[in-house]
Amino acid sequence: MVVKRLQIKNFLSHLEEDVSFPERGIILLTGVNGVGKSGFLEAIGFALYGYHATRATSLDDLRHHQAGEDEEVNVILTLSDEAGKEYVVDRGIEAGKTKVKVIDADGTIYEGPASTKTALQ
Repeated sequence: MVVKRLQIKNFLSHLEEDVSFPERGIILLTGVNGVGKSGFLEAIGFALYGYHATRATSLDDLRHHQAGEDEEVNVILTLSDEAGKEYVVDRGIEAGKTKVKVIDADGTIYEGPASTKTALQ
């Protein structure tokens, strides 16, 4: 699978980001401490697996400090396989729990904790 696009809303140090990645080449994330370089990688891990490897001790710690408690925290990851078929993983935090859905290349929607494993295998 190849990462094609990453959309982030109110996640860690990112209020709102929408990044499209090139199909080929090397990607370099640069910047001073605290600007969110690791946050991009954390967002990908969160979208795929629902985990957070940062110093966050709860899901609420993943919410951007300027986002209100009623504002959504969301990461949308678009991937493509070797045949060029696209898959969209949409994971967010709602009422203190993660919610996830995956839309596969045929438009089938998978929801729930096992959806990434089912749709992306």
